[in-house]
Amino acid sequence: MAAKEVDDPSLRADMKALSGQEARHYKNQARVNDIVRDRLSDHAAAAMRDLENQLDADYR
Repeated sequence: MAAKEVDDPSLRADMKALSGQEARHYKNQARVNDIVRDRLSDHAAAAMRDLENQLDADYR
């Protein structure tokens, strides 16, 4: 993790806070996507799931 390379404790704390904030955003967006997908037709929901899987693979 990049934080191990940072000597400044304040900057390291900011990095940790930002990472936590982004994790919360990810979880909240996933919940919104679930709500939207539940309201779509089966075909559209499958297409959305395929897109989400492609995006997920880009981050791994």
